[in-house]
Amino acid sequence: MFTLADGRRVGLTFALVTSLFLLWGFFLSYFFMSIMFPTIFALGIHDLGRRAKQASAFIVMAIVGGAMLPKLMGFVADHSDMSRAFIVPLFCFALVALYAWRWPVLSGCADGSGGRPEGRH
Repeated sequence: MFTLADGRRVGLTFALVTSLFLLWGFFLSYFFMSIMFPTIFALGIHDLGRRAKQASAFIVMAIVGGAMLPKLMGFVADHSDMSRAFIVPLFCFALVALYAWRWPVLSGCADGSGGRPEGRH
């Protein structure tokens, strides 16, 4: 027979397992986001030659987006609800994924050479 104590045990087990799963998911999402900027920066100035200084300045100035997008997310949350506000970072992650997906074409190394001339390591 299913008693109240059994229900509490099932609920507590579910809460602990779910909480640990969510905690690890939260931790891992920040871990992978921590390597995004160095990767984007390195790919963004790859093989630009003398234009690398200007490109790196634009990339660093783009950090301002990290200060403005939470305001935009808050605006969306205030005028609808919080679940719809997560469309803002979803759009940003989609742009980063699109950039990564198109990187071989954008960098000119779609042939698989990695953008390196013959004989260069």
